[in-house]
Amino acid sequence: MARERVQVQGIGGAVPGISPTIQRGGQYSVQVQQAGRNKLMDLADALGQVNPILQQYGNLQKVQEQIGIEEAELIEDQNIIKEAQRAHKRGGSGGFSPFAAANRERAKRDHLIKRYVDAKMLPNLQAKVPQLLNPSNYKNEAEFLDTVQTEIDTEWGNLATEVGSDFANSVAAKAVWNSVANPFKNKLRLQYQQAEDDFLAQSNVDAAGLVLGDLHKQKEEVSQEELAAVATNMDNRLAEDVPGLTPAERTARIVSAYQTQAESLYAEGKYRDADKLLDNLKGLKVNGVRIFDTGSSLETLNRTRAKINTQIKQLDQQDDSDVADDIYDLYTSAASAVASGLTGDENIDNLQRDAVIDYLTNAGYDAQFAQEKAQELLSSKDFGQLETLGLGYREKDTTKQAWNSLTGKITNFSTSLATKTAAVLSKSNLAEVDANVKALLDQDPKADVSAFLKTGAGVSNVPITDPRARASALTQQQQSRASFWYEDTEPFKTANDSFEQGLDAVVDVELYSEASANERQNFRTEGRNLFQDKYLEEVRAVQKRLSTLPEPQRSEEMRKSVQTIQNDVEESWRDFKLLERNYNERFEPVIEEAPEQLDVPELLDVADDNLESVLDSWFDASIEMFKGVAAPSALFEQAVKAKRAISAPSVDDLKYDTASRNRAFSTIEFIDNKLGTKEFKNNAKLQKSRELLRKVYGYKTPEELTADDLEEIDFRLTPVYESEEQLLIDATAAFKQIPLYQEAKTEMTLDDVPQYKLLNKKFGISTMQQLEFFVKEQKRLLGKIR
Repeated sequence: MARERVQVQGIGGAVPGISPTIQRGGQYSVQVQQAGRNKLMDLADALGQVNPILQQYGNLQKVQEQIGIEEAELIEDQNIIKEAQRAHKRGGSGGFSPFAAANRERAKRDHLIKRYVDAKMLPNLQAKVPQLLNPSNYKNEAEFLDTVQTEIDTEWGNLATEVGSDFANSVAAKAVWNSVANPFKNKLRLQYQQAEDDFLAQSNVDAAGLVLGDLHKQKEEVSQEELAAVATNMDNRLAEDVPGLTPAERTARIVSAYQTQAESLYAEGKYRDADKLLDNLKGLKVNGVRIFDTGSSLETLNRTRAKINTQIKQLDQQDDSDVADDIYDLYTSAASAVASGLTGDENIDNLQRDAVIDYLTNAGYDAQFAQEKAQELLSSKDFGQLETLGLGYREKDTTKQAWNSLTGKITNFSTSLATKTAAVLSKSNLAEVDANVKALLDQDPKADVSAFLKTGAGVSNVPITDPRARASALTQQQQSRASFWYEDTEPFKTANDSFEQGLDAVVDVELYSEASANERQNFRTEGRNLFQDKYLEEVRAVQKRLSTLPEPQRSEEMRKSVQTIQNDVEESWRDFKLLERNYNERFEPVIEEAPEQLDVPELLDVADDNLESVLDSWFDASIEMFKGVAAPSALFEQAVKAKRAISAPSVDDLKYDTASRNRAFSTIEFIDNKLGTKEFKNNAKLQKSRELLRKVYGYKTPEELTADDLEEIDFRLTPVYESEEQLLIDATAAFKQIPLYQEAKTEMTLDDVPQYKLLNKKFGISTMQQLEFFVKEQKRLLGKIR
């Protein structure tokens, strides 16, 4: 059955906001109306429209803050505070500002504060860290933290004073400071805890070191058991006091303590005791562990062992007699001073006191003890105590044996000094001592005057202890050494090195560069000491002359003078070595073997044939040259032949006489002229003819010999003077010059002895015997020329 449709009325007002509607085709629907409005909904709608603008403003704030940071980076250090205060005023404490300009100023301010803290305040705190971290300054960690906070508060107070309390107490400033101060304090606390552990550990190491030191002072040799007991006690204390240390770290500390003890013994000169200590550590157990035999322990100890072994090796090679001589000299000087005692003259007493102090400090006593004891000994004149103090030499391995060997000698000297000393000298003896000391220092400016006085100074057979004589002698010594101020300076060492290098260069570079290394070494050594002595003599003379000049004039004058001395001595050395080289290259090779006699006729025939061959060729070439133009007449050929006869002296009938020699010289001159022309330059046959003629008839003077001639000529076969008269003139001069040069070679150059230089350069003649041989051979050759 169909259901009846029911009409409903008034439903539209039952629910507010809902209204019925009838659509096309009778369809029915309900339309929902808009909700009611209020102020909050209106504000929400308005904000929804403004939201994009707010987002843009937020971005603008970030941009402005970045700009502020970048501006802050550009501020110079000295202007940081001023600009930070200015930015603080402009930026305020927050809130809205057009275009977010305040954000830029606040960011600039905060970044400037950060820069200031990082650049100044934090470094100030860092500078105090070493002092703050010293555990010995505090009773406990709380006291340490209080001290750190006080320093932090002080720095903050300084900032507040500089920028103003309003600025310093701002939230931003405190935030920046706390971001730096709190991490700094926390980091420092951790460092303190580590420093406290290190302090406790090092205290144990130091305590063990004191025990080891006492053991070595009290006993001749410390046993392995005693060393093990000290190490075990140290290991137990470290484990108790610093529980954070690992076994390996405790081992490293213990090994360090024993290495330090070995180093102390080494520093005291007790090398053998140090060696015994390290030997006893081998296999030594600490709480059941052989801690000294590990790889890291051996690496640590072996560095010290290497030093000790080096010194022991040197001890084994040391000449104890030299050491004993040095000790004896120091003792006798000190004993002589004690014998004289105090005189009341300040200068003399100072010299006496210095002699005793030198002896005591050399024996191993510290400077303060030596000064006090010297005064006491000079007052008491106690020989016995002075000798007893020498036992300090027995504490060092380098002097122990030497001192033991001196016991009897020192006792005898003391006895002699007490019973036979020439304590008071007459005026004449004093003057004689002064003169003898002066002569000694003139001969050797660095002579030991004290040792000279011990021998009696040339006026006595017992030591001179008269304080007046000693004072005068030592004053002369001081003055002499003061005059040689330059020799103790670095420029002297540098100049001396340069001088030695210059001597070497003459041999190695200039004269003997092609010789073997051994040969160059011999050439560098032979005769060198003479030139070294000359250099030092000249330098000393100049430094003595300049000793009273003020600085820097004195040093500059010395530098210039030394350079001149170097150049002069080096030039003399060069000439000396040049003489030597010429001898090796010229004289020695010539006389090593007997000369082969010249076959004069054969040589002259060859010379004539070579000359004829060249000239015939020249004649034929001349005829042929004119045939190409016109047939030469008989008259022309006769003229050419005539010219040849005039220009080329014949050598086919030369004899060994003066006339033939003169003709040979003319022929040689002719050949030399031809060799100088374009047509005959380097003509081998002409050169051979010249060489053969020279071998037979020689030269008018040695100056004519060329380098090539010297390779071919033997002065035992070829005369090198025109006459015996010319030979004797040069020989007589050379006979005078050779001994003169040999006596004063370090002060002369070869230019001062020209004839000697000539004969050495050409023939290698270096000595009087060689010159005599040369003259004898030349006279024999010249005598054969009739």
